[in-house]
Amino acid sequence: MTASGFLSRVILHEIDHLDGILFVDRLEHPKELEKVKFGWE
Repeated sequence: MTASGFLSRVILHEIDHLDGILFVDRLEHPKELEKVKFGWE
């Protein structure tokens, strides 16, 4: 399968679920998470 853009991110996200990988596992520096802005903030 070949995908690009948003679809590729969705596919990677779902594969990560199957492999037990979390978003924070992909961060090179955990402090980067502090920069993320969420809609409820």
